[in-house]
Amino acid sequence: GILVFVQSYGHLRKLEEMWCSDASCDATGRTIWQRMAEHKGTLVMEPKGKEDFQIQRDAYEAAIRAGQGAVLFAVFRGKMSEGVSFNDDFARAV
Repeated sequence: GILVFVQSYGHLRKLEEMWCSDASCDATGRTIWQRMAEHKGTLVMEPKGKEDFQIQRDAYEAAIRAGQGAVLFAVFRGKMSEGVSFNDDFARAV
């Protein structure tokens, strides 16, 4: 698992918008988000609201346990970074 922390939820959403937009497509029509998923496996964005927090966390953990690899994009000092244990395979790179 790879953890990527950014400074704010606004910055996180801006990255998501850019990476998923048609403007980020390569010659084959794949967005940056799609190309990252091809190389790194499951991509998870920390949700701002509480309702999706557990769903996103479970998706990240399930991908790691299945050996698929995953990248978690989260906010420094946000919900994912505080109080969640990222031991062993859950944090191979930060």
